[in-house]
Amino acid sequence: MVRELRELENRCETLGHDVMAAGEVELAPVLPSKLLRLYRRRVERLEQDLLDPELNALATEALRLLVDSILVFPGENQGQVEISLRGDLAVFLHAGAHLAL
Repeated sequence: MVRELRELENRCETLGHDVMAAGEVELAPVLPSKLLRLYRRRVERLEQDLLDPELNALATEALRLLVDSILVFPGENQGQVEISLRGDLAVFLHAGAHLAL
């Protein structure tokens, strides 16, 4: 099992280097402050719903619908990682109309 973990760590490091070598850096969009406040409120509400036993299942499913992929990159120091979530911000911002967030 230790060997498998080391192989996965090496593979992760190799993939991280491959991504860096590709030179394609996806920058986060710059959002207007009003949209940022709305986003913050939605994230806070989602966090509350995830903690509520009655709403947890619905909130978990909503979160799954919003995240297309989770990218994990090796950090600068050993044992550190950087995580990037990719998903549909527009769906999240309109989620209140379609999902009971």
